[in-house]
Amino acid sequence: MVRTSSGGAWSTIDNYQYPSGNNSAPTAIVLDTSGNVYVAGHAMVSGGERWIVREYSAGSWATIDDYQYPTGTYAQANALTADTSGNIYVAGWAQDNSNNQHWIVRKYSAGSWTTSDDYQYPAGANNNAAAALTVDGSGNIYAAGTGRDSSNVLHWITRKYSAGSWTTSDDYDYSGIAGYPNQATALVLDSVGNVYAAGFSVDGGNVYHWMVRKYGAGTWSTIDNYDYPREVVNLSPTLWPQIPLETCLPRALVWIAPI
Repeated sequence: MVRTSSGGAWSTIDNYQYPSGNNSAPTAIVLDTSGNVYVAGHAMVSGGERWIVREYSAGSWATIDDYQYPTGTYAQANALTADTSGNIYVAGWAQDNSNNQHWIVRKYSAGSWTTSDDYQYPAGANNNAAAALTVDGSGNIYAAGTGRDSSNVLHWITRKYSAGSWTTSDDYDYSGIAGYPNQATALVLDSVGNVYAAGFSVDGGNVYHWMVRKYGAGTWSTIDNYDYPREVVNLSPTLWPQIPLETCLPRALVWIAPI
């Protein structure tokens, strides 16, 4: 569902299912420089899940990206951002034919889609997923999420797109213990170009820590490591990431410019 408020009253402007009768849910929304609205999410279909992006322009909705990697597998869009040139970036994950999960960023420019980043840590690994996106004033794109290495350690990952290529800007692991997750879930930039990533990490005592990391002057540092209340959970790798995340991690970041 997408709802809008105008003149003090709310109305539903998009009630979408793909196909009718199946589960569909948005996860992110953004405006471009022309005032068009973009909503990204996923839709369950027979035999899989589809990455969906819809556009609201000139008073009507259209599905502009219906993506799987490859057909018949599972894919989900988690985050959206728009640059100053009107390009749209969507981040999430998609499974291949071997059920390995790829970190995916797709770009919408001049009416067409391309996959900008197809990332695994390392190649062939599972549980790679981008969860957040932001763009700086120079047009550099930052994507944050998680990646699993060959030793089953789940890393907090932030990647940067600059000068036509992606690089891993932050590869952070709090405990280094196999099966214990580290994941960035939100990104924001301040007025001087510092990047902030929020998420969670788990220590050796099975306690989730609320974490905020800052990128400034070319270096990442942890500026908030918070674990109140201390909560111990079952970290069996077969259960993660089905653990209810609402109990143990920050979900959003915002920068408010000084007056």
